[in-house]
This record gives sequence, C-alpha cells and structure tokens, in this order.
Amino acid sequence: LRTDPHTTALLQHRVERRDQPARRANPTLFAFVPIRTSVRNHHQLWALPRHARGSIAGSTLRRISDNRLFMGTDPADFLQGRTRETQIRRDATGRWFNGDDRIDHPNLVRSFDGWIDRAEDGRFCLSNAINWAYVEIDGPPYLVKDVSTTNDQVTLQLSGGLEETLDPGSLRQGPEGALWCTVREGRCPARFDNHAVGKMSDAIGEDEEGVYVKIGTQKVRPPEVDDPLSLGAEKR
Repeated sequence: LRTDPHTTALLQHRVERRDQPARRANPTLFAFVPIRTSVRNHHQLWALPRHARGSIAGSTLRRISDNRLFMGTDPADFLQGRTRETQIRRDATGRWFNGDDRIDHPNLVRSFDGWIDRAEDGRFCLSNAINWAYVEIDGPPYLVKDVSTTNDQVTLQLSGGLEETLDPGSLRQGPEGALWCTVREGRCPARFDNHAVGKMSDAIGEDEEGVYVKIGTQKVRPPEVDDPLSLGAEKR
C-alpha cells in the first residue's frame, strides 16, 4: 500500500498515541489547517486536534504568512468550530494572532479587519455571513483611513476595505482630541487617522461654543468622551 507523506505522518501519529492514556476531547482544540497534498497545487483542510498537529500542522501555523501554504484558503475556515471562544486577537498595532502564532497573510488580515463586530453581549467578534466567533481587540476596532464629501454626506473608507456613510450624530472627541465615530450600524467605534483628519481639516473648526465639524450647512459638535472604545456597546 503506497501512501503520500502526509497520510504516513498521520498514521505514524496514531500508532504513537496507542500507548498513551486516553483523554477527553476538548472542542476548543480543533483547528482547520491548510496542507498541500500534491504538486498540482491542490489544498485540503484537515481538521486536526492540537496534539495531532505535530511537525506538519505546527510548521503550517508558524508559517501562516507563507502564500504558498495559504493559496486557496478561505479565511472563514478560521471561524469554524464547536465553540464561539477562540484565541484569535489583534494587538494595538493592528497585528493579528492565533494564540502565539502571528497571522500576517494579506487575505486573512484584510478579511479579519473587515469582519470585526459586536456580539449581542457587547464583546467583540469576527462575523461574516456564515459564522461568528469571539476575538480580543486592543485599540480601535476600525480606523477611518480616508473620507470623501458629496453635498451633505461624508463617505468613510474604513480599515478592512469597508465603506460606510458617516452618521454625523455619532461623532465624538476622545481624551487626546482624536476624532471618533461609530460604524457597523452604530455597533463599533472607529477612530479617524491622521490622513482622514487632514482631508477634513477645512470642515473642522472652533468657535466660542467649542469644536465643530461642518457637514453641508450643519455644524456638528462632537461631545467629549472618556472611553471611546465603549462606543456602540449600547447598541447591543
């Protein structure tokens, strides 16, 4: 019987596990790992428990930024599982991790950046049309990267490749004077980056009543908030 190297490795693992005590399956230990199965660039998603990852899956996760290993991979596979809890997190600099493993494949990063939402209990999650799962987010969930103005409307270009119309009533000033608003139907806070604020410089002013943002003929006065990251939590 001839087998490919990946099948051989899995069979060897099963033999080695026979003499070890059985343990209860933990539903949080399963992850979908893309593995190249032939020289014709076919990929297969193997559902492996953590203890079975070994050299094959371990090296795959550690090389998560390798385009060859992730060719044809659907980012949605990272949300599959038997529990909503995950080890997926994004740090304050915008870097994604799965546990201690860095996620920097461009397609995954872009998808994750655009899937951030709030669950019904107010916690942040990644949510797409099929599934959702809890994640940890440090810093603003979304950044307003660019803006464009037409008539009385401001269009926001957000991190993750999203585009939304600004809700003027959601504008807020953070503790350090940063400009914030809410997106995703008001559920998530977004902070304007320097480029976006620069694009709006002609519309931002200050008078005896304080700071305002002029949108069309309307002067919107963003209230100051101590915790802009909590914006949108009331929507849940």
